[in-house]
Amino acid sequence: MLSSSLVVPMVMWGRNAPTHCICSILLTPDEKHIVTGSNDGQICVWDMAADWKVNPHQMLIGHNAAVTSLVLGSISQDKPYIVSSSDNGEMCLWDLRDGCCIESTKSTVVHTSIQPNQAIYEDESKQIRCLNAQTLKCCAYNQRTVLIVCSKYWQIYDTTWVMGKPSSGQSQAQLKMSSSPKGVYDAGDFSLLCSESSRRGERWCGGEFISIDRIVVWSTEGKGYLFKLPTNISDNEDYHKPGNPSSPRQVGPQAYTVLDVYMEKSLECSPSMIYFFGRRDREKKLILRGDSDGRVVVWSIPDVHDSKMKLVRQESFEKLPVVLPKCCTSLQEAWDRCTPATEGVIDQLNHTEERQLQITSSIYIPTQGRLVCGRDDGSIVITPATVSIVLQLLENGQMKGS
Repeated sequence: MLSSSLVVPMVMWGRNAPTHCICSILLTPDEKHIVTGSNDGQICVWDMAADWKVNPHQMLIGHNAAVTSLVLGSISQDKPYIVSSSDNGEMCLWDLRDGCCIESTKSTVVHTSIQPNQAIYEDESKQIRCLNAQTLKCCAYNQRTVLIVCSKYWQIYDTTWVMGKPSSGQSQAQLKMSSSPKGVYDAGDFSLLCSESSRRGERWCGGEFISIDRIVVWSTEGKGYLFKLPTNISDNEDYHKPGNPSSPRQVGPQAYTVLDVYMEKSLECSPSMIYFFGRRDREKKLILRGDSDGRVVVWSIPDVHDSKMKLVRQESFEKLPVVLPKCCTSLQEAWDRCTPATEGVIDQLNHTEERQLQITSSIYIPTQGRLVCGRDDGSIVITPATVSIVLQLLENGQMKGS
């Protein structure tokens, strides 16, 4: 039944930006928009320019719980849609052009990750046991090796034999891998391919292949580590053959670069990080990070030649070359860049001659058109909401002292 009443939601902020503890992050294929989801349920759309300047564009409000996943809603450039899911089972389809929620539903299950619809044909299942596995990524360059990132170590598996038929005399039980930190094996003969433990005080939380013999793995401290895999690991048939003694081959993964950002304040919780590979103008490999204080950090992964990599001595992670981000900005910093700073309705209600008071609670009474705000000193302020907003927007500050 159609209703003649019009409901317009309004969100009012003061001089401080809204809290935006980022728990999910997405970059659109055109590399023009970064989308971040927060623990408060808000979704922020950021504009990213060609010169790496990032600014918040709009805030999408529709979830009542933490946004657990963000994914593209359409592959068509004419439909810039994204799909979001939250911790209470809510799912929304958004249009980034105007920020409208096109469709929403609520499920009894919580979606922590969403993948495009594709058919999977399985010949047989094999079991790989890992301890505290965080992510699993297949190498798109050879479709044979698999990167499994666990909290204390990451692993490289060869799936050549797993995907095929087991040879005579080999039982399915032999495919069960150990949960030991050195559990990186060739699935054919159970020999170790590649493994690396996390740094002291850090935990691995994700990773991806950036080439056939290089990976990037990021930690709970918000740092990314670039590794070069051992020689011939991408060609497993020759991996165990004896090499030329005159040219000794790399026996383990080599960390050669750290993606880091210098910040005075430590992270309150683990950030959300993703890898992005774009081909719009030229091949671009990026790492995006969203922090608990509403900060967005973007790194461009450098293309380090093998000749330069030989000069890097991995004595410790602290002595590795550091790559700084292309951009690093927060929601509050964007708020502070607004000139002149506009004073909102709440700003007029939270100051006295003695000290700055904070608004601790608020409620709108639609039948009376009143906005009621509670302050941290125990006082309550009642103001006509509509009149205050009109004065603020049209008269630019004539409500001071009212």
